[in-house]
Amino acid sequence: MASLGSVFDRDILLRTINANPERLTPFWTSGAFNTSGQIGQLIAGGSPTFEVPYIMDIDGDLEANYSNEIYTDIAMPRTIEAGIMQGRMAYLNEHFIEARLTKALAAGERALPLIAQQVDGLWAQQFENRAVATVIGIRNADQAGTKALEVNIATGTSPTDANRFNVDAFIDVESTMLAGQRGTGAIVVHPKVKAAMEKQSELATATDPATGRSITRYRGRVVVESEKGTKIDGTATTARYVSYFLNADSFVAESVRGERDMTYSATELTGNGAGHELLHTRRNVLIHPQGFSFVAAASSLTGGTKNQALFASWSDLTTAANWDMVLDAKQVPFRYLVTNI
Repeated sequence: MASLGSVFDRDILLRTINANPERLTPFWTSGAFNTSGQIGQLIAGGSPTFEVPYIMDIDGDLEANYSNEIYTDIAMPRTIEAGIMQGRMAYLNEHFIEARLTKALAAGERALPLIAQQVDGLWAQQFENRAVATVIGIRNADQAGTKALEVNIATGTSPTDANRFNVDAFIDVESTMLAGQRGTGAIVVHPKVKAAMEKQSELATATDPATGRSITRYRGRVVVESEKGTKIDGTATTARYVSYFLNADSFVAESVRGERDMTYSATELTGNGAGHELLHTRRNVLIHPQGFSFVAAASSLTGGTKNQALFASWSDLTTAANWDMVLDAKQVPFRYLVTNI
């Protein structure tokens, strides 16, 4: 078997690895993530924090002024509500000891493509996990506050079809959204909820022409299956599950390679002198939910070590107190449905 040092070629790896593997996932292709060159500039700026301006929609339900000919009648202009959403970057890194790459290294000439595939999978999953943790966190914040974003049809005793995940409940949730947001984006569900969708014959699977990968939809929304935070409590038939609705452009998001992505190093003294070879990969990630500010104090963050933590960990992202809703609930592109199965 070849050693890591003998096959390592940084230029080939950087050409082989996908710079944005998350964009090939059903989660990204659902349209729930919005990116732009300006977001890339935010990441490149080097600051762990950022600000995104927002403007509230003008309320068309308020009756407009009626003109007249009286000089002293003064029309009062409306104010346009605006503000700033605050967020945090995440500068991430991961390291592989040679023993973790045994399968790839055993492939000889195909070692580097296989290593690249593993790294792509790592960062795509890291991106999805951070996004899911964020969705859980803003639900927790909503639960601690007005509960304006949730429809709950579950019961703790003897659930009937009316309490289980069903099309009517799905439609009820979408009715609380702006009309243009219905039937778009993604829905994150527990595997058992996805099974219920399938039993209802409401799932449609097709090949995404952009990626060539299979995508499953439920009434227009891309279905993302996850066990992270989708079961609330209970057992058997009384278990409660939460499904997360993410509308189009729910997130401002971007991921770029870290400055020293895909590097190699060797140690001499580890392993009691036997030494080790290591592969290093780094990514800078921005994932921020529209309509919310991340308000955790820098001193409370746990994304790092006990000596210094500069970024939000998954645990920080799920903490209710770390989020503040800055838009009216109608404009927030997230909803939650609690059901039995």
